[in-house]
Amino acid sequence: MNDLATYCLLSVQEEVRDLLVADQRAPRAAVTVRELPTGVSLAGAVEQEVRNREEMAAVLERGSLCRATASTNMNNRYGLSWT
Repeated sequence: MNDLATYCLLSVQEEVRDLLVADQRAPRAAVTVRELPTGVSLAGAVEQEVRNREEMAAVLERGSLCRATASTNMNNRYGLSWT
C-alpha cells in the first residue's frame, strides 16, 4: 500500500471541526474547505499520514471517539436532539 493521509472532520450547520485535534476544547483555527482544480483542499485540518490498514483504522477510531464528544458539545450549542 502506498503512503496515504487521512482527515477526520465533523460538519454541523456550516461549522467544520477537526476530530484529530488532540484537545477538542482548545481554541483552534477553523477548517476551510475549498474546491481547487486539482481536488479539495482542507486548510487548517490535521493531516495524519498512514502506511497501512491498521494505522488507518487507528486514526479513524481516534476520530470516532472524538466525534462522540464533539457531537455532544454541538448538541448543547445548537440545541440538536437525536431522540
